Amino acid sequence: MLKDQFLLWVALIASVPVSGVMAAPSESGHNTVEKRDAKNVVGVRQLDFSVLRGDSFESASSENVPRLVRRDDTLEAELINQQSFYLSRLKVGSHQADIGILVDTGSSDLWVMDSVNPYCSSRSRVKRDIHDEKIAEWDPINLKKNETSQNKNFWDWLVGTSTSSPSTATATGSGSGSGSGSGSGSAATAVSVSSAQATLDCSTYGTFDHADSSTFHDNNTDFFISYADTTFASGIWGYDDVIIDGIEVKELSFAVADMTNSSIGVLGIGLKGLESTYASASSVSEMYQYDNLPAKMVTDGLINKNAYSLYLNSKDASSGSILFGGVDHEKYSGQLLTVPVINTLASSGYREAIRLQITLNGIDVKKGSDQGTLLQGRFAALLDSGATLTYAPSSVLNSIGRNLGGSYDSSRQAYTIRCVSASDTTSLVFNFGGATVEVSLYDLQIATYYTGGSATQCLIGIFSSGSDEFVLGDTFLRSAYVVYDLDGLEVSLAQANFNETDSDVEAITSSVPSATRASGYSSTWSGSASGTVYTSVQMESGAASSSNSSGSNMGSSSSSSSSSSSTSSGDEEGGSSANRVPFSYLSLCLVVILGVCIV
Repeated sequence: MLKDQFLLWVALIASVPVSGVMAAPSESGHNTVEKRDAKNVVGVRQLDFSVLRGDSFESASSENVPRLVRRDDTLEAELINQQSFYLSRLKVGSHQADIGILVDTGSSDLWVMDSVNPYCSSRSRVKRDIHDEKIAEWDPINLKKNETSQNKNFWDWLVGTSTSSPSTATATGSGSGSGSGSGSGSAATAVSVSSAQATLDCSTYGTFDHADSSTFHDNNTDFFISYADTTFASGIWGYDDVIIDGIEVKELSFAVADMTNSSIGVLGIGLKGLESTYASASSVSEMYQYDNLPAKMVTDGLINKNAYSLYLNSKDASSGSILFGGVDHEKYSGQLLTVPVINTLASSGYREAIRLQITLNGIDVKKGSDQGTLLQGRFAALLDSGATLTYAPSSVLNSIGRNLGGSYDSSRQAYTIRCVSASDTTSLVFNFGGATVEVSLYDLQIATYYTGGSATQCLIGIFSSGSDEFVLGDTFLRSAYVVYDLDGLEVSLAQANFNETDSDVEAITSSVPSATRASGYSSTWSGSASGTVYTSVQMESGAASSSNSSGSNMGSSSSSSSSSSSTSSGDEEGGSSANRVPFSYLSLCLVVILGVCIV
């Protein structure tokens, strides 16, 4: 009888699914039962892009690497292949015109080139040409929303907003409620283009003739955007069907530039507040937002939430990807930690953040098992895939350069070091309220090539921002797996897994799967930068430390300790439960032991 009862108990327990009980959590805290790619997950769309490097779109190639070359036989050297371009392709209109576009998280509008562009000829220019000389002139703290100074133009270019001329209307509309199309104003002033100016090879990335598309609708509103390097685009707003890497989006709003001196269009996927119809409208009455690509994909039911993950991959990789509406748990290690997007333009009248900025709370120098604190405080940091390099306040740059053993080269406005190999253990650890991303010195360096091709020196790929704000470009973002929650105004970060070919994709329906709030979630930038830069870092084994006698204060106040935590993390927030033994598993073990005794 007892034996029969025991067998009945075993049968009942065996009927309970144990796959979730027995599965061990992965390193990221995500219990993986079956690995899936984006094609097999409902509510996720993947956009792949090619990584091109060069000084212009015409010369860009996946084979190029940034490096310094000597000019003739002089001592002067120049940085070449300094730009990284993320190229994807789309098909526009009923005739599916094939067009290459620049993928950019630092702007929010999609625009393509019209086939009648008078600048088209045989050569190309770069739209975004970042130089440290321009960065040094940037002073975002003193910027006003309606300024037209060089600083204002540079700021608009850097974050992806447009500067509208007073005589240009910037308005858009869409056939599916994505905009009102109610803008007013005169058209952009005509520009005379000489044969010497008509230098673009417009066939390289393709053009769009909206007259050839039976599905294109003109909104009868003007589009204009300009950049600090004197490039611009002007034309009309409209909407049409667009296929982006196999993703079909019906009646998507975009601009068609019939006049531009840039050889490639832009796919901006930033916050809606950064759209040219809102951030750069000529008056408050004309300010409004429309559904750009990520928002339109939510409206059309292609994804569940206005969120996406960015994976740039290693500096030697030729491709990367964006997952709209999803997270790939194989592309990162450790725990995804969430921090809020901050609004650094509140004093300019913006009620919500329009730029993807988060709070940087510290930077450590790490050499093997030794680690020391270089920076502590609260600083605004812009995450911008449109910027190739990383930019930091001058005092931080100097501390980084000295503590990494570099020598300042005034002609290059950067620190030089002896090149390190991939096996070198020196790195910088960026801390965002407890979410850390480690960037190796190998990934930061830019090789210096002299005549003969031998590399004897490298530059540290961090330059001065000319302010107390940070711009974290590709040299940082490559080491991070970043999830942008545009609806929730949050960013989740983890360490990127370089060159990972496996996929374990999960859709984002509400909160980011497997992500928890960082311990310092509430310790954010507030009004101005504040903190301490340590010029001499004291390295300690297994812990971060800094010299107490050689710090310099930044901002309105100083901070000599790490920011306080206000939000718990770990298991209480859905963290890893690797140390927990499931109750069902214990019960099964006890029943088996009891059964053996009875039998």
